[in-house]
Amino acid sequence: MSGADENLKETLQRDLRELTDYAARNSNAKIKTYLNERKESKFEVWKKAAEEGNPEGQVLFGKCHFFGVGVPEDQEEAINWFQKAAEKGFLPAQVELALCYFYGRGVPEDKMEAAAWIRGSAVLDNTNAQVLLARCYLEGIELPDNKEEAVYWFRKAAEKNNAEAQWRLGMCYFDAVGVPEDKEKAMGLIRQAADRGSGEALYQMYLCYLEGIVVPRNEAEAVNWLRRSADREYAKAQVQMGERYLTGTGLPQNRGSGEQWFRRAIEKDYAEAHYRLGEHYYRGQFLSENWTEAASWFRRAAELKHAEGQYRLGWCYLFGHGVQKDEAEAVVWFRKSAEQNCAAGQHLLGECYAAGWGVPKDEEEAAKWLRKAAEQGVKQAAVLLWEIKKF
Repeated sequence: MSGADENLKETLQRDLRELTDYAARNSNAKIKTYLNERKESKFEVWKKAAEEGNPEGQVLFGKCHFFGVGVPEDQEEAINWFQKAAEKGFLPAQVELALCYFYGRGVPEDKMEAAAWIRGSAVLDNTNAQVLLARCYLEGIELPDNKEEAVYWFRKAAEKNNAEAQWRLGMCYFDAVGVPEDKEKAMGLIRQAADRGSGEALYQMYLCYLEGIVVPRNEAEAVNWLRRSADREYAKAQVQMGERYLTGTGLPQNRGSGEQWFRRAIEKDYAEAHYRLGEHYYRGQFLSENWTEAASWFRRAAELKHAEGQYRLGWCYLFGHGVQKDEAEAVVWFRKSAEQNCAAGQHLLGECYAAGWGVPKDEEEAAKWLRKAAEQGVKQAAVLLWEIKKF
């Protein structure tokens, strides 16, 4: 390798190391700004190195595609570049692939595939890999369910100022998961992550002030934290901002602002935003009643596997609200909802079998689903179960 080549390799290694360190401590919005600030001096270098097969260049160029810096935003193309480097055994690329599979960025969510990529990287002190490994232990994904081991890996990453690790470790202390409950310590960790711009941590601060956990209950302060979280593009916070503006809860009632916040979450394909907007249109609450519009939003939520959205779309088909009445299609969506343990979906699926709506009458199948709904507290399901003598 020539001296020039060696210098380039050292430069690329330094660029990737600095980006990785920065990314571990900051939000996606800040990472994009970081990359844009370096675009003029670095982009062509990274692109050329990637095309010549340099793994550091491939990860850096992949990041440009991921955030739309110098090229159109394209997560699938980003994954192509990460894959090229990962197949060479390059650990930082394997971490990026693991992140994409774990969170479903540019590929269908596949936590088992993510787990397969991360173990070696976590041991080598990559904080993003440590967070994913901790989550695998926490949720029993491809690894034994081990809360103490999860806390160990969250702590290692948190000590290196990884914001996600800090707020997740904080939640472990809040909920006594793998450690004794310590709400003061939890609050300190979550605040550290919030100070680094973590949307999730900012949202947890909102909940603490809203519910008076550790700090005095203060709705005005809660809303301040909520807005900061929403401004960091945290979809759950954006939906709450939408609800508050539509209902005038803690903010001046403003339909336009409410819809705007919902649509910002919808742009991220956040299913709950589609569902909530559909409910407002369906019920005529704070938005003009429009069943056609409601059914359209329920469909988008349902296609994103939102169980309540699937139930609501089934309801629309069952009664012809906003769509042409189609009992068989209603059953399709009730079943999808019921299989996700949605009590309302289980109840309606049971009713369909009991009445013969969209399916042949089948009291045994009706009882199966009604019983599941009744066990979740749906009284109407329990009544119908009694009526068909299948309790």
